[in-house]
Amino acid sequence: MEENVENFILDKFVEKKDILESSDLHKFYNNLKKYWDNKDTTSANCTDKKDLKICYLGKTLENIVSDWNSICSLSDKNNDKCCCYLTYWLYGEIAKISPSYFRINDIYNMADKFFKKINCPSSTNEICTKNYVKIFNTKVLENKKVLYDFAEYYDDLQNLLSEENSDKKDKNCEYIKNFFQLYRIMQLHQHLKLTENYCLEIKHFKDKFKDDVLSQLEEACPGKGIKSLFNADIVTEHPSGEQFKNTIEKVVKPLTNKAEIEKSILKDLPSNTIYEEFNKTGDLDDYKEGCKKTFKPENGKDKDDITDFCEKFTRNMKKKVYITENDGKNQQNGCSYFTHWTYQNILKIFTTLDNTKKYTVIEELNKIMHKINTSDLEGRPCSFYFDGTPSQWEEEKYLHDYFKNHESIKAKYNSNVSEKKMFCEYLSYIYKLYEKYIWKCCTYFYRGNSWNLCPKHFECDRKYNPFKLLSTLKCENEIISESEENAYDTLMIDREVVLKSQIIPCNSLICDPFYKFAMVPLAFLGLSSVFFLFYKFTPFGTQFHKKKLKEKGNNRNIPGRGKGKPLPNNEVRTRSNAQNGRIRIAYSSS
Repeated sequence: MEENVENFILDKFVEKKDILESSDLHKFYNNLKKYWDNKDTTSANCTDKKDLKICYLGKTLENIVSDWNSICSLSDKNNDKCCCYLTYWLYGEIAKISPSYFRINDIYNMADKFFKKINCPSSTNEICTKNYVKIFNTKVLENKKVLYDFAEYYDDLQNLLSEENSDKKDKNCEYIKNFFQLYRIMQLHQHLKLTENYCLEIKHFKDKFKDDVLSQLEEACPGKGIKSLFNADIVTEHPSGEQFKNTIEKVVKPLTNKAEIEKSILKDLPSNTIYEEFNKTGDLDDYKEGCKKTFKPENGKDKDDITDFCEKFTRNMKKKVYITENDGKNQQNGCSYFTHWTYQNILKIFTTLDNTKKYTVIEELNKIMHKINTSDLEGRPCSFYFDGTPSQWEEEKYLHDYFKNHESIKAKYNSNVSEKKMFCEYLSYIYKLYEKYIWKCCTYFYRGNSWNLCPKHFECDRKYNPFKLLSTLKCENEIISESEENAYDTLMIDREVVLKSQIIPCNSLICDPFYKFAMVPLAFLGLSSVFFLFYKFTPFGTQFHKKKLKEKGNNRNIPGRGKGKPLPNNEVRTRSNAQNGRIRIAYSSS
């Protein structure tokens, strides 16, 4: 339980729990242990004796295949299921060894020969056929095995949730939550196409935790957010046609209390004031005839919802209502408000129109916008496209208004704490949209600013992350945030390259700390030796020595005389026993 989602080890946990001994998968793995051979490397399939671990694995596979029928019959499973178990066992062993790319390829080539002998995987079992794929990323192999094993073990693991000891039960819930975090990470990697090798394990996991099982787990482990983790990454194909044919994105359920939230939270925000300016009806007379001629109200009416909107749309475009007095330097902001105001009004109109009429409305509005932008507005156009889907327009408007009103939303909550539940519901919805759109709107770099591909409805600055507001409000069980920073790391397109470039092998002396410290005394000794040689064997040393002798003078042996004082005239230098003194001759070997 203390291990995090990246480091927990399922096998060790299983070994400690007697309750899992009855699991078919545990029996299978446990039975394979007696076939492990770490002594004999005589297998013909071991061509390189340098890597004994791989040789031992080859010999073990050989032993397993030789007794395959007995192994599979003990697990009480058909051959296809035994093949699945053997595949994940092999993935686990490869992950433990963690060999190089080429050595992993050798293992797969070796395993192919054995698997064919036992008809594993069989051609009749599509799942197991796909399961046995050659993957060279050991972390992917480990994740695949862990998630598959957990789903297989769960029928027995859930008995741990009936513990009477609340502390033990809480630890077991935390442990189970780890696997749902791993599931979410694998979903994310699959969605971002960082790998395409998790689909079978994800499907297997989803099939295990259907509504009833998940509800029981949520009831047994309240407050852990397990259900939120499971449902966080529901994906579906984008409905808007060929443009998003290959795009996969999450489905976010609409707000349930939309009207109440707009009335209590959004009504008094700054963005709403701007939208009210767009909706004014006081100066529309100049645009009535043009809109009436374009859209031709039915049943002889003077105007209808379409012409009414057309008049406001044309007025706002021509009079540049979206450019306010204090917004002249930041015109794009005003244009983004106008864009989402337009989308919102079109959605209201579309509820009463058939598809043919919808296309006509879009086409005519495009013509009006193009004409005004190319003639009436010099250098300050507001252009946008009428593409996307109704749900997409609505989601983008909610995001846009959240970012524009970020500071106001914080201030509004601080003055109205009584509506905490409403704020939590609104911010939880915004967080789900944020999590959905950040992948296609933002590109981050390890250093430097991010790229924003959706400036009209999204902000990539991390300070806008709605989870921070959710944390401030202390909203319970609304959103899980286990991998917030990991998500930003994933969006950094150059992170791996930059980090790898910083790991530069260093082969010089100064790279070793020992040599760094040793070089100081060695340098001192070297310099001392050089000075000694200069002093002893060159004229420089002789001159230096003579100079020192001259400074000392001849009076150094006369008692009572100070340095540099002359002798009196009546004093004579004498040498005692001069005749008996030794003759000293300087000797030089050179």
